[in-house]
Amino acid sequence: MEQLIQAVDEVLAGESRLGGRAESTRHTKVGDVHCLEDGWYVLPIFASRIGPDDLQDMWLATSAGPDDCRGRLFAVLGWRLGSERVRLQVAVRAPRSGLSLWAVRCPPDFLLRSLREALAALPDNGLAGRLVSGRIDAAASVESSACGGVLHDGQAQAYLACTSPGLRLVWGLPGTGKTTV
Repeated sequence: MEQLIQAVDEVLAGESRLGGRAESTRHTKVGDVHCLEDGWYVLPIFASRIGPDDLQDMWLATSAGPDDCRGRLFAVLGWRLGSERVRLQVAVRAPRSGLSLWAVRCPPDFLLRSLREALAALPDNGLAGRLVSGRIDAAASVESSACGGVLHDGQAQAYLACTSPGLRLVWGLPGTGKTTV
């Protein structure tokens, strides 16, 4: 596990040398939204390269922004991405017009930092080390009637191996039944 974390740290160090760590906790206006129905608004994105995955701490607010105490502020509870628009859901009934989406843009290394934090939080149960070092448990042979005849040969062997203690990989060419397993 330490090797994985170290590898991510090295990539992050490279990103920071390339200027990839632009931290900003300030909300910026992403665009004007339009009401679809009570609690649902839409933000057109067909001319933009930004999507909800690039944003955090999203709010609908008036043109004054979320930091203006006089303006009305509505937390974005959920979103659905379409091909040309993002549907945004808010908890309370907001005005039907005059609102914009305000958000904090994620730094370019946001996903790498999240990965590093998740890896560091995992308990070390030895599975990652075994996988990296190639110490995968062998699968026991299986009778052709295993799994009620639904899975065949290698599929049944993979399924039974994965439902028994140990570390194994299911790996095969497209169309060999990995998804079924």
